[in-house]
Amino acid sequence: MTGFQHTPVLLTEVIEALALPPDARVVDCTFGGGGHTEAALAAGANVLGLDRDPEAIRHGADAVRRYKGRLTLDHAPFSDLRGALVRRGWTAVDAVMADLGVSSHQLDQPARGFSFRHSGPVDFRMDPTSGVPLSAWLETVDEATLAGVLREHGDVSQARRVAAAILAGRPFRDTVALADTIARALGGRTRRTHPATTAFQALRIALNREMDELDTLLRTLPDVLVPGGRLAILTFHSGEDARVKAALRAGSVSALPRDAYGHPVGNAVWSQLRDRSPATSDPNPRARSARLRTATRSPWTPL
Repeated sequence: MTGFQHTPVLLTEVIEALALPPDARVVDCTFGGGGHTEAALAAGANVLGLDRDPEAIRHGADAVRRYKGRLTLDHAPFSDLRGALVRRGWTAVDAVMADLGVSSHQLDQPARGFSFRHSGPVDFRMDPTSGVPLSAWLETVDEATLAGVLREHGDVSQARRVAAAILAGRPFRDTVALADTIARALGGRTRRTHPATTAFQALRIALNREMDELDTLLRTLPDVLVPGGRLAILTFHSGEDARVKAALRAGSVSALPRDAYGHPVGNAVWSQLRDRSPATSDPNPRARSARLRTATRSPWTPL
């Protein structure tokens, strides 16, 4: 798949974890450049690909034609997984995969405004057809809320000071100007990574309501996977990973109450929980913070 360039992380491990049966029905919640979808199609699956980014859907049109009915794309956030399944005519699926966060393509396009490596508009929207750009959001947010976003989603030191500097510098029309303002508030560029890196991450997560989207997906998954169906989620942020880990563990055998003999009482939603990280030699720089969490949908209905 061409045009929307993105190097998938842990590609082989994701497909192996899904253990796709013949003619499996698979949902790729984050179609992006189509790397994980392409591998699932090569394994014989039928795939429904979702993406908030209309550019990803446009660049996937050629693949839809090539796979002749085995690939369907839907311009939708993964919080709308149930609706997407209804539109596709599926009631349940054998596997779900999701590659969370921002894609390499989005970061590399200055016009999308996700990065300060090049001058671009202060947009930050994963779906530029919906909502308001970050520049407009910054015009309305108060200092306490902004500091909370920086602290919660970016672990930004001196979050209150950074928030005050951002609000004092409004309006922002250029990503480099915003990054420079953040850097000055933090004392300049004296570290290996740009001091605005985690602040940009926090602002993107908040603007796109990424944690709310993820929470909705995690609540939906048990209802759309067939018994024995597999799940694979790639996270790149500690907040994302904590949510995924907590949701899977809360529905696993380990979370069930025990009887007097120590045996679990009740029915678990998830089994075979696994997690892994890429090898340190992985050439993809985006892989450094990745963690893959996998699980199997138990054959029982939760109490």
